[in-house]
Amino acid sequence: MSTGMDSEALKRLLLELLRSDPVFRRAAAAELGLLELLERMGRLEERMGEHTAAIRALQEQAVKLWEAVKTLQERVVGLEERMVKLEERVAKLEEQMVKLWEAVKALEERIAKLEEHMVKLQEQVVKLWEKVEEHSRVIRRFEERFSELQRLTYAVAHRFGVISEAAFREALKDVIEEIFGVGSVSKLTLRDEEGIVYGYPSEVDIDVVVRDKQHVIIEVKSRVDPGDVRIAALKARLYEKVYGVKPRVLIVAGLVHPKAYEAAARLGVEIKPAVKVEGFNV
Repeated sequence: MSTGMDSEALKRLLLELLRSDPVFRRAAAAELGLLELLERMGRLEERMGEHTAAIRALQEQAVKLWEAVKTLQERVVGLEERMVKLEERVAKLEEQMVKLWEAVKALEERIAKLEEHMVKLQEQVVKLWEKVEEHSRVIRRFEERFSELQRLTYAVAHRFGVISEAAFREALKDVIEEIFGVGSVSKLTLRDEEGIVYGYPSEVDIDVVVRDKQHVIIEVKSRVDPGDVRIAALKARLYEKVYGVKPRVLIVAGLVHPKAYEAAARLGVEIKPAVKVEGFNV
């Protein structure tokens, strides 16, 4: 049947309806199976939109990640630079340590040499001290011998009237100091009514030292014989009677008769010779 419209006009009409009539367009699409396709495409577009958003988010995260990576790279570069500097410092420290050990070794060698030198010096000092002590002993022996000779001179001089008894006592003062640590003695004059000392009443002069409760009668003589020993013992008897104390009796002599020692042993008298001369006879 003919509608009075050619095919060209029909095409134009259909295209116009598709463009202008949504209902017709949907009906046409349904007839052609395009509606389902459009719905699927719509769903695909929605999913594409979701994927696009996800991709955009991933891109943003990728940008941040790249920034973080860049920051890490910068930090790594900084660490590498610091490591290089540390390695340089360590290398310098190692060089300094080598030099320091060399210096320590040199100091140890110098100290070892100084110690050897000190040992040698100590040995020399010891030898010098030994020589000094030996010389000191020699000097002391000379001094002792000189003192003895001096005392002998005073003893001989006193015997022949060249010097007084007081001068001789002063010459023997150092002997008394060696014994008692004092340079003088107390002088006493005791009245002997019974004649104990000389056999008749008289005034008796006595030299005495009292130290640490010990009483010591001292007789200083240029020469001593047995009679002098007896007189010293009698003076001690007189002293004991007067003071009630038995004294020690000591004779410091320039020259001593050999028999005086025998008398001293019998009478309890000590003799300290200022000069040792054998074979002396008064």
